[in-house]
Amino acid sequence: MEEREITGIVRDERGKIVQVLANSELLSIRQVADLFYGRKSLFVVNREGKLQTVYPKKIRNADKWFLTTDPNSNNENDLGFLEVRKKESGTWDID
Repeated sequence: MEEREITGIVRDERGKIVQVLANSELLSIRQVADLFYGRKSLFVVNREGKLQTVYPKKIRNADKWFLTTDPNSNNENDLGFLEVRKKESGTWDID
């Protein structure tokens, strides 16, 4: 299983995280869930020097996913501490 570090997030107009930057690749939350549950990738974040596993969770009674570092949490914006990435001039700012 490949380990991928999430280093940035993209939010929609309501502030919800809709994409993440993992190993310089922009992925939707659904793509992260498919890779995680398909046992192809493990996703982690570096929070204050400590790597934490990221868990995709499905919202009850909906076909929507969110990411959290606590598998028992329902906090949809648990990755809000990560830098928000913006698309500029057709490329993503990933420095």
